[in-house]
Amino acid sequence: MNMKSDKLSSFIKQLLQKGRYSFDKKEALEVLGFSTPSFINATNRLAKKNELALVKEGFYIIIPPQHFSLACLPADWFIDELMKYLNQPYYISLLSAASYYGAAHQQPQRFQVITNKQIRPISIGKISIEFIVNKSMPGMGINQINSYTGRVKISSPELTMIDVCNYAEHSGHIHNVAQVVSDLASSVDITQLDNLLKKIYVKKTVLQRLGFLLELTNHQAISDVVYQYLSLQKPINYIWLAPSENLEILEKSERWKININEQVELDI
Repeated sequence: MNMKSDKLSSFIKQLLQKGRYSFDKKEALEVLGFSTPSFINATNRLAKKNELALVKEGFYIIIPPQHFSLACLPADWFIDELMKYLNQPYYISLLSAASYYGAAHQQPQRFQVITNKQIRPISIGKISIEFIVNKSMPGMGINQINSYTGRVKISSPELTMIDVCNYAEHSGHIHNVAQVVSDLASSVDITQLDNLLKKIYVKKTVLQRLGFLLELTNHQAISDVVYQYLSLQKPINYIWLAPSENLEILEKSERWKININEQVELDI
């Protein structure tokens, strides 16, 4: 084995012994004393063996044997360190957040993260990360939970419910959005939702769809809280339930000002 690769492997073992699964180029060069070309050659050798992967320029993850089949780490093992490295706020969101609360019937195909600047999607081995931009990140409604490697930021059930209606194009068909909203409702704290709606900006159209879907799925008490905040906003115009679908009006919801153009079906 190449001497440089030996030295890099030893550095990686030391990180793993400390429970660390990522590092950046600057740190490695300081510890190893390599030139940049030598470092790149050494990392390329380990990357070919699936022991290492470059996530973003200068940021590497270490792949232990149990994850060789993924050719990556699970995204929540390194997302917090990656976002610190990029110096960007974030939280795990949408269908990925919903799955932590047992509210995604199918495992999301992409790990979804909301942040405040454009980041290109990441695809390594079998793991894909999608970044959704919200330039005014919410100052509340974000929890910290334990992952295998530390703490990660994730939207609360209340914020997740709002976000799946706000970013419907990232959350699947209206049936999927309705299913997630209905499934999340059992985890929602009405007081927390009330505080959230009081303090963060939520578009009228999001309140309309969210309130309607909660009412449709028999979560009347939560839908009433949403209606309180919708009723403060004037004027409230009719919107389509599923904007990209057939625009034939099947019926109307007078309360939520919604043109129902799709019959919502839920899995039991």
